[in-house]
Amino acid sequence: MRVNQKFCDFYLDANGEVICVHKLALAVASDYFAAMFKSDMKETREGNVKFEEVDAIAVKALVSYVYSRIITFTENNVEAIWSALDLFQFVWVKEQCEEFLKLSLSNKNCFRMRRLADVRSCQMLYDLSHKYIMDHFDDLIHEKDLFLLPFEEIRELVKKAQHSVKFADNVYRASMNWVKHDLQKKKS
Repeated sequence: MRVNQKFCDFYLDANGEVICVHKLALAVASDYFAAMFKSDMKETREGNVKFEEVDAIAVKALVSYVYSRIITFTENNVEAIWSALDLFQFVWVKEQCEEFLKLSLSNKNCFRMRRLADVRSCQMLYDLSHKYIMDHFDDLIHEKDLFLLPFEEIRELVKKAQHSVKFADNVYRASMNWVKHDLQKKKS
């Protein structure tokens, strides 16, 4: 019914991409939408809501989930979906998203995952990504994301890494790589 736009009574505008939906379906799946539709908000009266800070891919994936109870996470969409989940309050999807992130932790994304977990107050993922960094520190000393860490974070990592790295000179190398990366920017 939604795909054919039959009986749609509400529209979600995610950065200019309009998605037609049924209020009842959204209200059943999400406390956020249930509260919106119960109130006399402007959006409810006008029959649409604009999301300028939410990725259209995430909104479409979550709307698809509402109707099919299936959601597919990929490396390309998982972070956008995760950031939208706090707003839309899909608890089960959030748990599945965090599980996907946990299983996809790697050298290429461990620093980003730790930062995102910190921003999203996801202690489990923060602890897991931090442990991953400590366990794989020797392999991470040339990763660009390491060089982008603020001074306070690199200092804490180096302190903790001294106790867990296989080769002591890797702590020194990581520190020097960080210092040398974008030196001009760090001087200002």
